[in-house]
Amino acid sequence: MNIDPLTLEAEFAVSKLKLHLDRYPENSRELAIKNYEDFLALAQAYKKLSEEHELLQSEYTEFIELLVTAPECNLSSIKLDN
Repeated sequence: MNIDPLTLEAEFAVSKLKLHLDRYPENSRELAIKNYEDFLALAQAYKKLSEEHELLQSEYTEFIELLVTAPECNLSSIKLDN
Protein backbone atom coordinates (compact mmCIF):
# COMPACT_ATOMS: atom_id res chain seq x y z
CA MET A 1 0.00 0.00 0.00
CA ASN A 2 1.40 3.38 -1.01
CA ILE A 3 0.99 6.18 1.47
CA ASP A 4 1.11 9.74 0.22
CA PRO A 5 3.48 12.12 2.01
CA LEU A 6 1.97 14.42 4.60
CA THR A 7 0.51 17.69 3.44
CA LEU A 8 1.97 20.93 4.73
CA GLU A 9 -1.00 21.30 7.08
CA ALA A 10 -0.47 17.80 8.48
CA GLU A 11 3.25 18.46 8.97
CA PHE A 12 2.33 21.63 10.87
CA ALA A 13 -0.09 19.66 13.09
CA VAL A 14 2.66 17.11 13.84
CA SER A 15 5.06 19.92 14.72
CA LYS A 16 2.48 21.46 17.06
CA LEU A 17 1.94 18.09 18.73
CA LYS A 18 5.69 17.61 19.21
CA LEU A 19 5.99 21.04 20.83
CA HIS A 20 3.02 20.32 23.09
CA LEU A 21 4.47 16.97 24.19
CA ASP A 22 7.85 18.60 24.86
CA ARG A 23 6.12 21.10 27.16
CA TYR A 24 3.67 18.63 28.73
CA PRO A 25 5.19 15.13 28.61
CA GLU A 26 2.60 13.83 31.10
CA ASN A 27 -0.05 14.12 28.33
CA SER A 28 1.81 11.77 26.00
CA ARG A 29 0.27 8.57 27.38
CA GLU A 30 -3.31 9.83 27.08
CA LEU A 31 -2.69 11.24 23.60
CA ALA A 32 -1.07 8.00 22.45
CA ILE A 33 -4.03 5.94 23.66
CA LYS A 34 -6.56 8.32 22.09
CA ASN A 35 -4.68 8.37 18.78
CA TYR A 36 -4.44 4.58 18.77
CA GLU A 37 -8.18 4.27 19.44
CA ASP A 38 -8.87 6.70 16.59
CA PHE A 39 -6.53 4.77 14.30
CA LEU A 40 -8.27 1.47 15.09
CA ALA A 41 -11.70 3.02 14.45
CA LEU A 42 -10.49 4.37 11.10
CA ALA A 43 -8.93 1.03 10.18
CA GLN A 44 -12.22 -0.74 10.92
CA ALA A 45 -14.20 1.81 8.91
CA TYR A 46 -11.73 1.50 6.01
CA LYS A 47 -12.00 -2.29 6.06
CA LYS A 48 -15.80 -2.12 6.02
CA LEU A 49 -15.84 0.41 3.17
CA SER A 50 -13.31 -1.65 1.24
CA GLU A 51 -15.48 -4.76 1.59
CA GLU A 52 -18.57 -2.81 0.50
CA HIS A 53 -16.65 -1.44 -2.49
CA GLU A 54 -15.55 -4.94 -3.52
CA LEU A 55 -19.15 -6.17 -3.24
CA LEU A 56 -20.46 -3.29 -5.36
CA GLN A 57 -17.75 -3.87 -7.97
CA SER A 58 -18.68 -7.54 -8.12
CA GLU A 59 -22.40 -6.81 -8.41
CA TYR A 60 -21.74 -4.21 -11.10
CA THR A 61 -19.62 -6.65 -13.10
CA GLU A 62 -22.30 -9.34 -12.82
CA PHE A 63 -24.97 -6.84 -13.91
CA ILE A 64 -22.98 -5.74 -16.96
CA GLU A 65 -22.33 -9.36 -17.95
CA LEU A 66 -26.05 -10.14 -17.66
CA LEU A 67 -26.94 -7.03 -19.62
CA VAL A 68 -24.55 -7.82 -22.44
CA THR A 69 -25.46 -11.50 -22.67
CA ALA A 70 -29.24 -11.09 -22.39
CA PRO A 71 -30.82 -12.30 -25.69
CA GLU A 72 -33.63 -9.76 -25.59
CA CYS A 73 -31.23 -6.90 -24.96
CA ASN A 74 -30.66 -4.58 -27.88
CA LEU A 75 -27.69 -2.46 -26.82
CA SER A 76 -28.06 -0.13 -29.81
CA SER A 77 -31.39 1.08 -28.42
CA ILE A 78 -29.84 2.19 -25.12
CA LYS A 79 -29.20 5.92 -24.98
CA LEU A 80 -26.65 7.21 -22.54
CA ASP A 81 -26.97 10.72 -21.11
CA ASN A 82 -23.68 12.47 -21.71
